[in-house]
Amino acid sequence: MNQTQIKYFLELTKYLNFTKASESLYIVQPALSRSISKLEKELGFLLFNRDKKTVSLTPAGIIMRDGLKKIAAEYNEIFELAKYTSKHEDNSLNVSILECQDTNYYLFDVVQYFSEKFPYVDIHIHTGTFKQLREDLTNNKTDIIITQLFDLNSKEKNEFNIEYLSSVNVGCIVSNKSPLASLDKISIEDLKNETLVVIDKSVSIQGHEYAIDFFKKRNLEIKSIITAKTLQEISFKVEAGFGIALWDSNLNINSFNTKFLELSGKNSVTTLIGVWKKENFNNSISLFFDFLRNI
Repeated sequence: MNQTQIKYFLELTKYLNFTKASESLYIVQPALSRSISKLEKELGFLLFNRDKKTVSLTPAGIIMRDGLKKIAAEYNEIFELAKYTSKHEDNSLNVSILECQDTNYYLFDVVQYFSEKFPYVDIHIHTGTFKQLREDLTNNKTDIIITQLFDLNSKEKNEFNIEYLSSVNVGCIVSNKSPLASLDKISIEDLKNETLVVIDKSVSIQGHEYAIDFFKKRNLEIKSIITAKTLQEISFKVEAGFGIALWDSNLNINSFNTKFLELSGKNSVTTLIGVWKKENFNNSISLFFDFLRNI
């Protein structure tokens, strides 16, 4: 039994019609009939019951169909891995994730999946600021970056491939010393005349403007604005009582002295995305996102 015979057999089990199966295989019907008859002769038992009007599987044919489906799937997986290995000597995938991101719900599963299914692929995980991620992607130091949609300008959105991963709620973080910390939820009006801590323009122009526009669109006056070079620095400045900051629910807070508060009313969301260069043909990229889509 060879791969061609298995392919022809499984196709016929799908249609149970020699004409339709041969059309699907782009071969003439007599060729399919000869292949099935030869296979049955080699095996020593019938796979199909045939009469003038119908074709049906024998009990032995049903067992062969179910077993060969599994074998065919395993063969395809082995073939794809071998093809990938032949094209990529280093067999590596570099993934850079925005600092402070909570990756617990997917990162461990991704690494475990690759170690089990594709043991020859080494995954390297890095973290960085908005600026570091964009530069590493541009300079081919990483294959994929996981970041916020608002950090890309319109030109970058056209230049790169983008995979939309999830929408996360936007709230704010405040110091535990702030009167706001006594609340479980806050309204946008509660933030009136607060000092806003935002990412510096040198790190992310889009991120800086996103935070300011968030309040402008809601007709809210901000007392003053101070900047920080990293999300971690934003968190530290909020903890120290310098002001409040926009923060999404997927960002970790590495301090017991800072509190995340949901905004009441209509939920505001931001979008987490995966980004890679269109000219990057590393096959592990598609494997990475295929897995994420299924968790």
